[in-house]
Amino acid sequence: MATHETTSASRRTIRALIALNVILGLALLAEWTPTTTASANSPTTARRPQGVVNPADQRRDMIKELQKVNQKLDAMKEKLSAPLDVRVIDMPSAESD
Repeated sequence: MATHETTSASRRTIRALIALNVILGLALLAEWTPTTTASANSPTTARRPQGVVNPADQRRDMIKELQKVNQKLDAMKEKLSAPLDVRVIDMPSAESD
């Protein structure tokens, strides 16, 4: 069986790889850990367990938001379709450049 001496460069490389593995492991752990956000307190997430996604609730929420957007667009369309009353307060001079 052959024995090999490890150099300081190879030790540094091994330490760097171990540190990288620890960092990646912590990142995975942080990814799996549930966080508390403002959306977690919404009624749709209160009905289901943490981390489980219910597509029906998501679609219902999306439909409600789209209805709100449509109402806002209809109000804007109504305002823009009415005749505009424009009054010029300060007329710039008609100098040619």
